[in-house]
Amino acid sequence: STPSHATAQSTGISASALDPRFLVLYLRSPLVQKAIASFAVGGTIPNISLSDLKSLPVWLATAEDQQPFIEAFERQAALAHEIAERSAQQQQIADQAWVNARLSVKE
Repeated sequence: STPSHATAQSTGISASALDPRFLVLYLRSPLVQKAIASFAVGGTIPNISLSDLKSLPVWLATAEDQQPFIEAFERQAALAHEIAERSAQQQQIADQAWVNARLSVKE
């Protein structure tokens, strides 16, 4: 089915109607990012007005339609955690190599 879109203002949708994990992925989507970029004004630090944000269409997805996005969010979060852990391990390996060579400032 084709997603129905509406603004939060026009529908009066409550924040509890959509899962926050779904909303994160929705707001990161190329479609929404393009819309947000079109609202941005200013040079060095672009700004977006509150009225423009309120006019942003939101996909009023059913719980069933949200589920694949929630699962994708959870997989992304798990990968991000794993990457952070591996990065810390890499740093520990490098730090230990410098300590072993007696060239570490952390001794």
